[in-house]
Amino acid sequence: MAPRSINVGTHRVPGLRVVPVWTGQLQKLKEKAHDFTVGAEPSNCGHEPPAVGDASMPLLHIRQSMVSALSWLALETKYLEQAGAFYEEELGLSVRERRDTELVLAAGETDFVLRRPDALPRGGLHTHFAFAIPDAEYGDWWDRLSEVHVLEEAQFGPARSLYVYDPDGNCVELGQQDVAGPGIDGIFEVVLEVEDIGRSRAFYEELGFEAVDEGEDRKRVRLQGPMALELWEPHLGIADARGGVHVDLGFETDQPAAALEAIGDRIRSLERETTDEIVVRDPDGHFLTFVTSSP
Repeated sequence: MAPRSINVGTHRVPGLRVVPVWTGQLQKLKEKAHDFTVGAEPSNCGHEPPAVGDASMPLLHIRQSMVSALSWLALETKYLEQAGAFYEEELGLSVRERRDTELVLAAGETDFVLRRPDALPRGGLHTHFAFAIPDAEYGDWWDRLSEVHVLEEAQFGPARSLYVYDPDGNCVELGQQDVAGPGIDGIFEVVLEVEDIGRSRAFYEELGFEAVDEGEDRKRVRLQGPMALELWEPHLGIADARGGVHVDLGFETDQPAAALEAIGDRIRSLERETTDEIVVRDPDGHFLTFVTSSP
């Protein structure tokens, strides 16, 4: 089936711009991004780099990272068997746990959870997220999935991504990343729908995420941490994707209590607190669980 294709960074995409990041700042951002990074390589976007000491040079505020890895992403599904078949059979994810109301799949080291709407936290609806695949596998994935799905494609510098919708309307991205594979080997991006970009950005910056890209008219901002986290005010993005609502995310951290302290005055609610696990809801109601890092 014929795809729609765009080239980010070569052709102008409405609503998307790269924030100027000068060479020194870019190096610092790369040093902070210990895991794989997605998206167009930040550039000067036609601007001349300012002289050292120029007051117009953007400042990079470095915060201590409170989280070290994405432990899980959970989505809600109406029909668990149908959703499970898509991710197991078409995307090749292996099953870690199978329960009556929940299916836990392996996306590299990250748990990918499908959950019936049975209790809280529910899991994300119409969520855009991205799986990492090895560069060399991209063509095989495209050929196989395009036989049964309408795909879209985007180019981010040298990396390509394809977009396909799952049975519940989540926009699933498979993007070229520096991962070993074979097959899907991690989740490198999650998109959350938020009411107010400024408020949500401040919340996640307190956890150590750094803004690396933003859209026009406050519609979106891209933050980099253990993975890329995009915050979208309601709109349609690439491949008509939307940010997820009531998404359930788990993060590894060396000190769950320190993570809570960093955001304590910004959370909507504290759901549970133990020595090894703290569960909160962010300002938009997304569930965040901070768990002790694996040894």
